[in-house]
Amino acid sequence: VQGWARRMLESAVIVAVGALVAIGVGMVIAFISPMLRADLSLPGEMLARTHPNLADLLIAIAAGAAGGFVAVRTEASGALPGVGIAVALVPPLATAGLTAGLGEWDLAAGALLLFLTNLVAIVLAAGLVFVGAGFAAFSDAKGLAASKAAAAVVGVGVVIVGIPLAIHSVQRLDQENARAAVADQVSVWAPDLTLERVRIDRSADPILVTVGITGRAELPDPAALAALLADELGELVDVDVVFVPVVRGHISVPQPVP
Repeated sequence: VQGWARRMLESAVIVAVGALVAIGVGMVIAFISPMLRADLSLPGEMLARTHPNLADLLIAIAAGAAGGFVAVRTEASGALPGVGIAVALVPPLATAGLTAGLGEWDLAAGALLLFLTNLVAIVLAAGLVFVGAGFAAFSDAKGLAASKAAAAVVGVGVVIVGIPLAIHSVQRLDQENARAAVADQVSVWAPDLTLERVRIDRSADPILVTVGITGRAELPDPAALAALLADELGELVDVDVVFVPVVRGHISVPQPVP
């Protein structure tokens, strides 16, 4: 915002080095931790940071604006911007390192995309707050040109990360709609059973839908569910049903002898 080119470069180098260190620490932990293995399910906290969407961009913009506002308010706590940045930037970097250490490169790329999303959104939103607070008013011609160039870089960065985020958002919406359709058809197919989970694998040919159900009623024919889902989704579907029967036991308590 103030057009200090040298300080912009220094800040970019600091962020890059810090990011590489965070990723490196995550990779080391992935190698030495016995709980993190490619053949085991990854924790939900990690997986949640590997599939960013447009909602994450909006959240990061709000966080950046809040951090910028706190930074220009002398009566506010100076620790708050640092805490906000640590929460927004370090977790996806750690996740990128952990997943890269496990060889899950697709997940690592998703976590790195979340980091870049948060970074450009924080810089953009905080910069707008600083402009509104008057920090750009004292720039000379050279500084003004530098600040415009920096703003252009940030704007291009937002567009670059926004494209895959939009794609992920559409894919996620389609996935959630498909999951809802599966849940509706399962309730028609087995109204007396309880649906526990749904997984849809679109990489399989045909689509593989895995449903987990439980209950005390008898399991209907899974082929009937496959037919219902094929009609609902408009394409061939294979169905895997994981059925956990519920059996209730009862024992009478003997009455005491008077």
